[in-house]
Amino acid sequence: MRARVLVSIAVAASIAVGTAGCEFLTEAGTTKGYNASDGVSTSVGAVDVRNALLLTKNGKRARLVASLVNNADSKRTVTIEPKDHAGQSVTVVIPGNSSVDLGSTSPTAQEVVFPKLDSKAGSLARVYFTYSGASGKSISVPVLNGAMEEYSTLLPTPQQSQTPTLTPTPTSTATPVG
Repeated sequence: MRARVLVSIAVAASIAVGTAGCEFLTEAGTTKGYNASDGVSTSVGAVDVRNALLLTKNGKRARLVASLVNNADSKRTVTIEPKDHAGQSVTVVIPGNSSVDLGSTSPTAQEVVFPKLDSKAGSLARVYFTYSGASGKSISVPVLNGAMEEYSTLLPTPQQSQTPTLTPTPTSTATPVG
């Protein structure tokens, strides 16, 4: 009788360990952060960069699409610059405890376009984010094209010509009547 009870306890214990073994021995996947979209995220001091990606049509001009979240009480002026492309830096002012959308279709979104990125769709481009008083951070941002419907309206517009086009004013040779 005693042996039967011990065997039953051993069987019950092995079933309990066997069915709970995965969770018992490994960390739950929901405790790790990850980028659930096409973009990448990072934090620079009190500013979070969320879902950053670059969109290009021809591999030259690229629009940065991201959300910048300021977790501080005072405004932050964030400088964004593609690595190895000095002179293309852009500054974005983010009020305290708020966020700014870059490149979305929202009416309040700001447009950040790098005119000479030279990164083809499918590659990664290094982009540096910083502001006064914070250690900057360079991240590898994916470069995508407008093939996916949700990105097709976010491609950068063609660069405007620096030379204005002049249209001649027509002159009249008719004599006024009157």
